[in-house]
Amino acid sequence: MRIPGRMKTKKIEVVVTRHDKLLLYLWDIGLVEPTAYVIGHAFPEDVEGKHVGGILPHAISCLCKQYTEIQLRIPQELWGTDLTIEQIKQFMVGEPVTYKVRRVKANPHTAITHTKGI
Repeated sequence: MRIPGRMKTKKIEVVVTRHDKLLLYLWDIGLVEPTAYVIGHAFPEDVEGKHVGGILPHAISCLCKQYTEIQLRIPQELWGTDLTIEQIKQFMVGEPVTYKVRRVKANPHTAITHTKGI
């Protein structure tokens, strides 16, 4: 039975991260394809039409077929170090969440503008 409003997601094909152990964690929880590949930085040609996991700016995530946001809150003293799977689990912010992001043209007549304090 399919729950209304829930999108059917396929497994992540591309993981954008600098943490190799994140791929192992995603494999352990069943989110990545066996053929998934890891890149440190995403370019449009890397993600277009694919299910991508990691942290991406919206200008890139809107090119993905699906985008799974995987947030890690890593203490500054561990930036640039190799993390263990236990640390990946420890620093994970919530569960991975999958989105479909689309670019739309802004309508200046319906855009909300905040001017308080300007």
